[in-house]
Amino acid sequence: MINLLPEINGRLPDDKEKMLAVVARFQSLPARERDNYKLGRRLGIYNILNDLDDAVRHRQVAQMVEEMGKHGQGINDELLFELMERYV
Repeated sequence: MINLLPEINGRLPDDKEKMLAVVARFQSLPARERDNYKLGRRLGIYNILNDLDDAVRHRQVAQMVEEMGKHGQGINDELLFELMERYV
């Protein structure tokens, strides 16, 4: 849960492009999708970026994001850090 993008692995310099591609893919997501992934990852719902393609899990996390917004608590770094600390 500590590592947001666990699929970033390999040996430098051989796997540099592959590892940077994962970062670029994450950064290219719309902000709402990045929040969805970050929350889902910290809650253990997602393991890798491709898990965003799982409609059931995506909907589950999207509902959590929506509920948090209704209660005035958005997805922010403080919340994500708190969730991450629970797993350490």
